[in-house]
Amino acid sequence: MRISILAILLLLPTLACAQITASLNYDKQKDVLELIVGNESRDCDIYVFDVYDGARYSSTITPRYSKTGVEYESFITGLREKESLIPIKPMQEERFAFSWFPALRDKGVRFFDISYTIVYASVDEAGEKVVKSHKGKLKFEVDVIHTISLEDIESEYFREVFNSSEHTGFLKLPFVYDASFTKSWMSKKIKPVSYSYPVTDSPFFVNVRKSSQARNDAETRVQFMLDESVGDFLICIIYAISADHNANKSWLATFDFQGNLIDYIPIGEVHGNRIRTIEAQIHNNFIIDVQKLEFPHNDFIIKDFKPVEGLKGERMDVSYKLAGSGKFIKIRETSYLPQNYSSETLLNRKMRISGRGEVKKEIN
Repeated sequence: MRISILAILLLLPTLACAQITASLNYDKQKDVLELIVGNESRDCDIYVFDVYDGARYSSTITPRYSKTGVEYESFITGLREKESLIPIKPMQEERFAFSWFPALRDKGVRFFDISYTIVYASVDEAGEKVVKSHKGKLKFEVDVIHTISLEDIESEYFREVFNSSEHTGFLKLPFVYDASFTKSWMSKKIKPVSYSYPVTDSPFFVNVRKSSQARNDAETRVQFMLDESVGDFLICIIYAISADHNANKSWLATFDFQGNLIDYIPIGEVHGNRIRTIEAQIHNNFIIDVQKLEFPHNDFIIKDFKPVEGLKGERMDVSYKLAGSGKFIKIRETSYLPQNYSSETLLNRKMRISGRGEVKKEIN
């Protein structure tokens, strides 16, 4: 059984031979719940079974919104998963972090009052496991995904972009930014707004050579705009292309209503029109998963429209949460062992960065 958590645990009762403490903190910036279970005894293990909604063992929690009584389902995804029971040794603690996706955010609900039950066990004097349960509640506030209107925007430039996007179509969550992206937005009957980005000293430029600072601002543009947000800011995809058209790069960027850049992260990069070194998935709750390939020993990876031979690269995965401030908060990072990348692998449009079987680096 995989553990699933949506709970606040203030203090668990004393077990047969173990002193247990447990708590859950809600990190609003990262939008994660972190459960911390501690075993304060000196001589016996304790075991965590599961946390559920009081009706069934499940990874689906059905909490009740306190003011309206509306029920909804919230799926919990563990960042750390273990099979069966979770043993906690004497004088140690275990931590479990979880993302969650409440459907009522789309309806403007900010405050939640959730009931939970935790099932746990210790060992009695006869050496037998004793199963107990503990009930509690959690109250917390979340950022709400809401729709932006033209009246919200003060910047004349972004008012024009917004007006144009109403005709071309706003990009909607969720979406995947990889080789399938073009087919995806075409199937949804939207098209790029392609509005020229007017700032000439912005961070949005790209070149085949990493060391080059050459700019091609004339072709940098807002590719798409979203009409949803989790704060008082706009969300756009910015697209840049090198002057020789041999490299392009895209960023997810946030701007305040006056048009000032708040923050940005890269979500796509292509060299030679075929070699993808950055891909991303943007989820319904504004969690963004980014996969990127880096080639630290090469200033460029294509020559004469072909991959350079003998490329040794490193994959890195980074996940971000878009906070209500408009900042992208890094919530986790995974590194992989370096490996050689053949031309066949790099030019394979059907093979995603996340599907190439790289080996994760061990964390000491």
